[in-house]
Amino acid sequence: MASSRSALGEPMLHEVGNQSKMRIITRLSFFLGCAAVLTLFIKPFDEESTGTIAAGLWTIGRAGIPRISSVALQPRMPSPTSCELPRNVIAHWGYQDHPPKKKGVVPDHSHGGFWGAAEIPSAPTLAPGLEQLDALTEKFTVGGGQKGVVCLTNYIIAYRKNKRAGTASTKTRGEVSGGGRKPYKQKKTGRARRGSIRSPLIRGGGVIFGPKPRRYFQKVNIKEKKLAMARAFWEAAVTGVIEVVPDNFGVTTGKTSEGQAFFDAHKINTGPKKITPPGQKRPKGPKYFAIDSDFDELPDRGLRNLGDLEMKRAMALNAYDVVRADKIMITKRGLDTVLDRIGIAEDEEAEEENLVPA
Repeated sequence: MASSRSALGEPMLHEVGNQSKMRIITRLSFFLGCAAVLTLFIKPFDEESTGTIAAGLWTIGRAGIPRISSVALQPRMPSPTSCELPRNVIAHWGYQDHPPKKKGVVPDHSHGGFWGAAEIPSAPTLAPGLEQLDALTEKFTVGGGQKGVVCLTNYIIAYRKNKRAGTASTKTRGEVSGGGRKPYKQKKTGRARRGSIRSPLIRGGGVIFGPKPRRYFQKVNIKEKKLAMARAFWEAAVTGVIEVVPDNFGVTTGKTSEGQAFFDAHKINTGPKKITPPGQKRPKGPKYFAIDSDFDELPDRGLRNLGDLEMKRAMALNAYDVVRADKIMITKRGLDTVLDRIGIAEDEEAEEENLVPA
């Protein structure tokens, strides 16, 4: 009996021994794998660091996020030849770790082609009567000439979004009238199963993910509006879009022919007033603006019937109107109002106050 028991117990002992061996091998491989993963995170950034355990712990961190070495923690005097930030500090902010997708391509914030503005000349000049805008030339040409472009682009996008009514609407299957009865039985018809005749899959049904009334309003800060207007007005001035004209626009008796003759003399073909039928869009054409602080009765009568000409008060002029204009005829008092809006008049008054001796 003893021999039979030992004979029966030997396979069980062998099985238990194999299980323990597999358990030991599994644990050992797990620990070796963990050690291998930890060694991947060790990135020595300084060759001068000591070989101590504490120094090595400073270089352990998450993947892709370097830690400052022990030597880097010590205060150092900046060398006169290099005043740049350490590479690990730059990498921490993601500049080196996340380069642009296209190498060597510098992001261009210029708006050439976005709304068709002309290119700014390398040495911009201003027309007679616009000399006060010289204060903006250095501001908008230094550093690549990109100042105010982003604000102007954002303003145009916000202006067009804010003009949207947001009234587009469609009905879902629950909003379409009818469809409460099952059109035919579920089986034995040979057709696809239907539960309603207003299903989005069939004609006359609802619309899936259709538009609903919404608000497209986008807020623009006051300082951004001011900078966008200054940038647009300066660009229009240096590209020859703005021209300073007399206060009455050449109209002395209130006749439309006088206004037409005035613009013909400036080689601007406004044409007759175009009447658009109801329900149709007005065809696109050149856009001309007549700007004044406040129109008198005679110029108003002589200009309001000219085609492709829009009369606007200087306080209502915005950056979107400036960038889409082919020509802006502005009076001297209208120009003073616009300059006051963009802050040039305030800057000049402040300079005069500083020049006055105490």
